[in-house]
Amino acid sequence: MNTKRNFLTHTHSLVIFILFLSLLIPNKIDATNYYVSATGNDGADGLTAASAWQSISKVNAILSNISEGSTIFFNRGDIFYGTIIIQKSGTSVSPITLSAYGTGAKPTITGFTTITGWTNEGGGIYSKVISGSTLTNMVTIDGKQVGMGRYPETGFMKYEYASSTSITDVGLGTTINWKGAGLAIRKNDWTLDRATITNHVGDVLTFSNLGTSQAPEAGCGYFIMNDLRTLTTYGEWYHNTSTGKFYMYFGTVDPNTKVVQVATSNNLVINSGAYDYITLDNLNLTGAINNAVYNTGSSDYCNIQNCHISFCGNNGIDLEAGTGCIIDNNSIRDCNAMGIYIYYSTSLYQITNNRISNIGIIPGQYYGLNGSQAISTRGNNGLISYNTIKKT
Repeated sequence: MNTKRNFLTHTHSLVIFILFLSLLIPNKIDATNYYVSATGNDGADGLTAASAWQSISKVNAILSNISEGSTIFFNRGDIFYGTIIIQKSGTSVSPITLSAYGTGAKPTITGFTTITGWTNEGGGIYSKVISGSTLTNMVTIDGKQVGMGRYPETGFMKYEYASSTSITDVGLGTTINWKGAGLAIRKNDWTLDRATITNHVGDVLTFSNLGTSQAPEAGCGYFIMNDLRTLTTYGEWYHNTSTGKFYMYFGTVDPNTKVVQVATSNNLVINSGAYDYITLDNLNLTGAINNAVYNTGSSDYCNIQNCHISFCGNNGIDLEAGTGCIIDNNSIRDCNAMGIYIYYSTSLYQITNNRISNIGIIPGQYYGLNGSQAISTRGNNGLISYNTIKKT
């Protein structure tokens, strides 16, 4: 009897000890693989390639509930529209990963809308109402970026006097009243900023800053942009956010023979909740009004690797804060501001083996103070090595 009682006592103690150990040892049993395919079904379970989900909306709906160590696989060769919103952290041994499965090209996460069904406005200008009220900042024709309409077509006009909110161009006059148009203003020798013209009286343009609040210095240059009256050259465009109409000048070219894509999503992957241990691997991220990858909070150990990033109206990768992030072996091209931007409060980062090209090619398409750079870092204790920077 005592033997039986001792056996039960020891067995009970062993069970308690095992349960205690299970609390101490990282548990990866609940980590799950999920699959997303352009031919999938959001009503399926997403647990196999045969029962894949279909949309980014479905991915966002479950991201806050997935287990540490889980991977969401997107089918290679497929295109998915929208913004992935990171909503949960992984751990050092069990990161949350967004990656690819299958064969072929990297899966595409895009904010591009392809324009069809143009309306002929006359004079070689065509229009289309697009979704979203945010001013787009990235447009392509047949895979090549084109800029907003501008006046003059090349170069800069000069202003002789300036205040914090106005410039005076002696002789400008009001033959054309530019109130409501955009303004690209060279505020000093190194800053080309963006603004909206709020009033035009005589030779004076009053403006509201879109980029920085830095005051302009007298004697610098400017040009007018983002106005229907500036559309005079093939490919130039204007976006009226109050009506939702997007206009493009084609001249004698039939717009139906061209593939025109307009970015209608602000960011493609956004981490605004300081979620840690997130990995992006083998994705094609293209067509953002602002950034492809945007970490706004203090997100630690977030890695972007083996990705192709292109056509971003602002930065390819923007890390505002965080520790230990790795950006490795990515191709980054056609961004208006920075290929990679690391802010003050980011530290212990690694930027290695990336190929960066065609940054800040079109003047005036960038908002801000720091100019256009392939890599801009203000963080501490970072490693930057074996990156290639060029214009193609």
